[in-house]
Amino acid sequence: MKTKRLFLFAGYNAKGVIDDALVHYVNSLEKFGDIVLVMDSNCTATELKKVQKQCVYTAATRHGEYDFGSYKRAYIWACENLKIADYDFVPVNKSIVNINTNIFFII
Repeated sequence: MKTKRLFLFAGYNAKGVIDDALVHYVNSLEKFGDIVLVMDSNCTATELKKVQKQCVYTAATRHGEYDFGSYKRAYIWACENLKIADYDFVPVNKSIVNINTNIFFII
């Protein structure tokens, strides 16, 4: 079986908003693998709906552990819910790349 990518996506927004840049990034990433998005923010269900179809899992609760706490939670969820031997893990967040850059050249 071919190994797939699992993007462990850490997010944050002080106002609990999933902005257009994050939606664009998630839309671009889904072409390259599965996404587990965990945000260190209190987002409403309405906000999470903006990216739920593109992700295998989304969660947004303020935990105060920043990106590493989000990566940890995403990894734990993946271990409990996916066959992780089928995946290569790729940690990402919105600050890693310029969202205006063509993501095809990055991945």
